Amino acid sequence: MSAAFSAPALACRSVSFRYPEGSQALVDIDLAVAPGEFVALLAANGSGKTTLIKVLAGLLAPTAGTVRIDGSDIRQMPAKALYRRVGLLVQNPKDQLFGATVAEDVAFGPRNLGLDEAQVQERVAAALAAVGAAHLRERAIHHLSFGEQKRAALAGVLAMQPAILLLDEPTAGMDPAGETRMIDFLYRLNREHGLTVIFATHSVDMLPLIAHRICVLEHGRVIQCDAPRAVFQAPDILARAGLRLPYISVLFDEMHRHDGFCLDRLPLTVREARQALLDLLAGPSDPSAAAAVRHG
Repeated sequence: MSAAFSAPALACRSVSFRYPEGSQALVDIDLAVAPGEFVALLAANGSGKTTLIKVLAGLLAPTAGTVRIDGSDIRQMPAKALYRRVGLLVQNPKDQLFGATVAEDVAFGPRNLGLDEAQVQERVAAALAAVGAAHLRERAIHHLSFGEQKRAALAGVLAMQPAILLLDEPTAGMDPAGETRMIDFLYRLNREHGLTVIFATHSVDMLPLIAHRICVLEHGRVIQCDAPRAVFQAPDILARAGLRLPYISVLFDEMHRHDGFCLDRLPLTVREARQALLDLLAGPSDPSAAAAVRHG
């Protein structure tokens, strides 16, 4: 855990999970997430990331080990207390939406907390504004696009005002514009509002922009957990887990191996790539030295 963060908001110790039919989904997982941290669970499909999210949310009880929220074992926490602290966004929003309209759906959680109607409506308005969906307030759920359903479901979670947000593939099935909007929402919730975010995904390209740490899972085990720069400097570990480098890094790796471009490190983002290209184009003032920079 980075020294910039304090004691864990959520921690699991030696967590394993086996499904009733016998398949082992999680094996001896240790993870500590500090308040305000953004942690990505990066894994190929079938590697246990969805199961881990459900265990962290208390939907599944681990067959071994413990999960703690603010030091308390979640198995000992009343459901209402747990879901005041932890919000869960599942992969398919249709599994999470059941109100007649967006406003009714978002209001469901706050009403079940026993808030008065003025407080409920205040939370509904704030949550819809946070995800850019205020204009969808009176829209029928079945008239929403897939991306709009995702935003409505996220608003319903935010209306509970959790301190910890768990998300299972929140950008799956979205078009590029919708994916960018969702990532921007999550970034702002984390950086500007201090929500602790644990984000399960198999998509690597956005993670260098948003994650403080990336935990790579393979067959239910965490095989690496570090800052994005360190994780993406280990392509062999990623390949072992059925993953890849960000596409911008793949491009520059190809330029290095096939075109002779010499780089201190692979860029992880477009901004880093731009700077690397500017540095290469500028080069040393001596033309022969510039050729050496380009061709290694």
